[in-house]
Amino acid sequence: MTNEIFKAISYLQGMVKKTNSQYSLDRYERALDELVRHHEKSGDPQKLAYSAWRNAGIALKKRSKYLVSDSEAVWDYLPASTSSIHEHMFVDILNRSILNERYRKILQFLYEGLSVEEIALREGATKEQVRVWISRARAAFRLLWEVA
Repeated sequence: MTNEIFKAISYLQGMVKKTNSQYSLDRYERALDELVRHHEKSGDPQKLAYSAWRNAGIALKKRSKYLVSDSEAVWDYLPASTSSIHEHMFVDILNRSILNERYRKILQFLYEGLSVEEIALREGATKEQVRVWISRARAAFRLLWEVA
């Protein structure tokens, strides 16, 4: 890792200290990943940090297009068929060991009809964090559904 990348990471950490929003933390993680992936880069550390920050913002903006509202059912976006087939496939996907335990739990809560607020209370997390978990759990579910 170049000295410039170390300085860019330090600069990036200074940028994120000014906020505590979940979006900024997600953006920071993506930017940090980019800097670590491209550890051989050299140049002005401030520009490297800003570039990674900007690219992370673009990626998160693209991801936000695929977010679904809190009130949507787990399989509202899936092809139409009978609910018994959906339920059978849903249970099958939940039982797969490759599904992250947190995502499995979130999907089960959604299946039971719990709201974001109720999940946040049960999990001891903020509503914003639960929304992120829901988004990621649904994305993982979609991938497994397509394979099923």
